[in-house]
Amino acid sequence: MALTVLSFGFFFAEKGLEARGVELTPAQGSILLVLAAISFVAGIGLFLWSFVGRLWSGIKRRWPFALARTVRQLRTRLHDAEHEHRRLRDRNEQLDQLNRNLKAERDQLSEVLLDTKRERAKFKAERDELRSGEWRQRVENWEAVILDFDFHNDNFASTGTYFDMEDYLRPEVVEMFKRLV
Repeated sequence: MALTVLSFGFFFAEKGLEARGVELTPAQGSILLVLAAISFVAGIGLFLWSFVGRLWSGIKRRWPFALARTVRQLRTRLHDAEHEHRRLRDRNEQLDQLNRNLKAERDQLSEVLLDTKRERAKFKAERDELRSGEWRQRVENWEAVILDFDFHNDNFASTGTYFDMEDYLRPEVVEMFKRLV
């Protein structure tokens, strides 16, 4: 603080000397200003140095505790992150296994479905073949009955053959037989 006050003395010395009638050369005036500036900066520096010194001693006292607390926090976070990583890795392995199982089941079901489709197509072909054989047989029976039937003496619309055929006849033929009754 004293150096700061001294700097003001150097600064105002030039003005005081001029007031007393002492003339200073510009070089002497510059020297007084430089001395005032140096004293002022040194005074501020010493003031700040004592403040920084007190601050630094407080930091040095608290630093190990703060560092230890930060290290504990980081270790806790690291432990939590490792635990989460293990949990997620295990869950990922479970999901991978489930995915492999589902793919295997899908492949098995695809094979069963293909077998079922092949079997169905085979049964459909057999059914169509049987139906065509039955249909042919039915038409041949109807033809034989019609050829042997006496339409002048008997009523064809009252026979069982007509009832079998009725669903397959055109409407005008059905009307014709109904009028004959």
